[in-house]
Amino acid sequence: MKYVALNSVNSTRSMPLKNGSLLHIQDAYKDIFREVMKCVVGSDYDSNKAYILSGCVNSGTGSNFVISAGYIFYGSEVHRVPASLFTAPSGQTAVANFNVTNVNGTNYDPVQFTDGSSINVHYENIITIASGVSGSGISDFANLVIINEHQHLQLALQSGYTTGSNTNGVFATRNTIQQITIEASVTVSGSPNIGSQICALLPTNFRPLHTVRVPCVVSSTGGFISGYAIISTTGEISAFINATNFTNNSVIFFNANYYIV
Repeated sequence: MKYVALNSVNSTRSMPLKNGSLLHIQDAYKDIFREVMKCVVGSDYDSNKAYILSGCVNSGTGSNFVISAGYIFYGSEVHRVPASLFTAPSGQTAVANFNVTNVNGTNYDPVQFTDGSSINVHYENIITIASGVSGSGISDFANLVIINEHQHLQLALQSGYTTGSNTNGVFATRNTIQQITIEASVTVSGSPNIGSQICALLPTNFRPLHTVRVPCVVSSTGGFISGYAIISTTGEISAFINATNFTNNSVIFFNANYYIV
């Protein structure tokens, strides 16, 4: 790797620091990050893509984005991503873009140079996610690539569904090979309309590429009923049986597995 040899520096001989020396060290870190990422991603590595290393999960719905903080690798650098909350107006979506911030403080900026000038030199190149026209940033949020992160989420239940003594809710897990596992056990509250009243909604990065249908079992006062659950490409999770409405306090069970690559 690139490095600055310091073996010629001693108590009687110092070395002037050139800007090229600092650039040399910065380039060394970029080389390391880039080559490690190539190994992690494999043959699909694309230098034009942005990769989510951690966080950056959207728990919002539709044009309302609620994106958690995290880190993104892009352009041979690891960038911090602050949490964001916004509604994209019509014709726009969530877009990732660079935002350079200055680090101020006693040991940071401003720095007094040898000619007496006070200059800011400490910066952080973060990536912010906000509303914008598709394609206007380094990447649309929908096109960010998630790698090697195991995430386990409990989804918020929608109106008409709750948890009870025998149910825990809906959980979604994404493993390091982009396999999604859904585990659901929910209690019916009231009499929600079957199919049209969704049970839960998946975050963007958990949604299937094609509609997923799996068997489900519904336990009610009349015994056990066979049905099926549907997970749509827009994240809606719904349950179906041969009836118009679910019976109050019925219990729904199902599991699903699919890949998002």
